[in-house]
Amino acid sequence: MYNNTFKIYKSFFKKIDFKLLQKEIDDHENKNKAILQRKKMNLNLSGLNFMGINYNQLNKLLKQIYYFKQLRKFFKSNIILNSCSVVNINPSKVNYKRSGIWHRDVKYFNKNLYTDMLLLIVPVTDSLKINGATKFKIKNKIYQPALFKRDLLVADARLLHKSGFNRTSKKRTIITICITPPHIKPIYDFSKNNFKIQKT
Repeated sequence: MYNNTFKIYKSFFKKIDFKLLQKEIDDHENKNKAILQRKKMNLNLSGLNFMGINYNQLNKLLKQIYYFKQLRKFFKSNIILNSCSVVNINPSKVNYKRSGIWHRDVKYFNKNLYTDMLLLIVPVTDSLKINGATKFKIKNKIYQPALFKRDLLVADARLLHKSGFNRTSKKRTIITICITPPHIKPIYDFSKNNFKIQKT
């Protein structure tokens, strides 16, 4: 279903408060900013891992993804959260460099094999052409799907993609999540943060 392509699940997230989710993102970025200032480091905050047991709406969102049967069905196995990041595209400003150039979220590409990683995009703000929605390149054609709050986009992480240009006066915010089978080592050891998804 997702091999070398993407699929959009409209209104996937039913019980997430996106205003509170945005507040969690802002709190997360403010904490990171304070840490970077103390260490006298000047880094763009977008792209940094977004995780923590205190982020209630994020954890609800991740739980809903974790129990989404289609992901296990695709991999024919259990799944793990490989990474979870926030990407902001600010209006007419310098943004997270990697997001603005064509890239893949895996370091290899063999179109004849099944992918070992799925890229999930969760729009925290509506993600449209005018504010820099993600572009995908499939067989030399460019697709720039519109995503609205509560939507979920699932894509083969090997697809070439990049952010568009934000022509509005407000930032565009998405959460990017990579899902893999258990044999792929996660980018970040979430277990060290006591992060657990408990069955309800």
